[in-house]
Order: sequence, then C-alpha cells, then structure tokens
Amino acid sequence: MNYVYVQDVNLVYKKAIQSGAISIYEPADRFYGVREAGFKDMHNNTWYAAQYVKDVSIEDMEKGFAKKKA
Repeated sequence: MNYVYVQDVNLVYKKAIQSGAISIYEPADRFYGVREAGFKDMHNNTWYAAQYVKDVSIEDMEKGFAKKKA
C-alpha cells in the first residue's frame, strides 16, 4: 500500500482512473483534515492519495473516530 500527499487529489485520482486504475473510493473530505481518494493501479498496487485541507482539534478528531465506530 502506498499513501502519498499531493497538491490536487482530484486531479491525481482522475488521471489514475483515466490510465486504467480501479477506484477504491472517490475523493472526499475526511474528518481528520484531508481530502483523500483510493485506487489500484494496473499492477494491483493500492494507492491512497491525500491533500491537506485543514488542521483538526483533538476533540474533533475524537468525535470523528467515535462516529466512525458507531
């Protein structure tokens, strides 16, 4: 698995899909302060591309994890 930070996650995802990658999930804002997408390339490598969006407080991070568990 590869996890990389990029300048424009939407563009990276679009180019990957156009090049034959298979989507794991489309770009979306996550509670932990990044916009993130996932895909598998033609060699079956899994990629997650992320773009910094904002700082998140510890309290908001804990709320996000609690929501995810529920």
